Amino acid sequence: MAEASQSLKSFLIFSILSALYILSMFYRVSNAIIAPNLIQDLGLDAETLGILGGSFFYSFALLQIPMGPMLDRIGPRIIITAFTLVGTIGAFLFACGQSFTVPSWAESSSVWEWLLSLWVL
Repeated sequence: MAEASQSLKSFLIFSILSALYILSMFYRVSNAIIAPNLIQDLGLDAETLGILGGSFFYSFALLQIPMGPMLDRIGPRIIITAFTLVGTIGAFLFACGQSFTVPSWAESSSVWEWLLSLWVL
C-alpha cells in the first residue's frame, strides 16, 4: 500500500513539473506567434517588440545563478510553490497589459516559474 502511494505521489510530482516545462516552451515562442496582435494592440514597434520578447531570456539568464543556492537553502517544495504563484501572476498581468511596460515586467516575472521547472526536471 505504501509503495503504491509513493508511486502515485512521484507520478503526480512528475506530471506537475512536466506541465510547467511545457508552459515554459509555450512562453518561449508565444511572443512570436502573437506578435502582430501585440504590435496592433499595444502600439509596439520592432525595437519594443524585440525587448518584450527578449525579457523572457534576459530574466532566464539572470536567475540561473541564484536558483541553485535558493533550491539548496530553502528547498524545492517552497521554491516551486512560490515561483509558480509568481509565474501565474505574471501570466495574468501579461494578459491584462495595456502598454509595453506591464507585459515586459510580467513576462520577466513569469520566467521565475519556468526556470525553476527546467532546473528541477
